[in-house]
Amino acid sequence: MALCGAERLAAPGVGGACSAVSEGQQPVNIRIERLQPQDAEQLFRLRRTALLEERFAFLSSPEDDLAASTAAVRDQLSTTADHAAVFGAFDGEELIGMVGLTRNRPIKAAHRACIWGV
Repeated sequence: MALCGAERLAAPGVGGACSAVSEGQQPVNIRIERLQPQDAEQLFRLRRTALLEERFAFLSSPEDDLAASTAAVRDQLSTTADHAAVFGAFDGEELIGMVGLTRNRPIKAAHRACIWGV
């Protein structure tokens, strides 16, 4: 059984692709993966484009973004924290979407998380 969307993110270690077909359109195969340091260049470009084109959709601005360089993004993706992750949506080899997930650290709030950078 193929998992898509939230089901895939909730299932650790599950990989693969989801397909969606709208009437009159070609099938789209989207792959969701946790981003790795080797994805830093694509993530930097996608995030920078989003910050420049949709300024009011993000808390960060291009001037004060913590991910202001490919090296900074690579460092963030290299951190193997159990409380945070960045996932990417790939169409073939192209990164076309992103989402960050940060779990609250206090023990009594660890069941809650924040979604960012969509």
